Amino acid sequence: MPNYLNALKRGFAAAVTSSSTAHSFSAADKKIVCLHCGEDKFFRGNALIDRNRLIDTDWFDSDVALLACAKCSRLEWFADEPKQLS
Repeated sequence: MPNYLNALKRGFAAAVTSSSTAHSFSAADKKIVCLHCGEDKFFRGNALIDRNRLIDTDWFDSDVALLACAKCSRLEWFADEPKQLS
């Protein structure tokens, strides 16, 4: 499992470098704020999850949105696409 997480981290870092502008986002009509540091700017990325390894359910889409906090780099995962505010 650690190799999978390291590969995910490297892939997300590569995606963030290609889009280096942080933005504010909302989900379910609420502005997203980092739970760790309180920052409201995030870098946007995607992840493709192998449902057979991590989550065994049919309702979960295998393509998820990732937001990395621009200040502390905490990752937030979203099954539904967050709305970009700025």
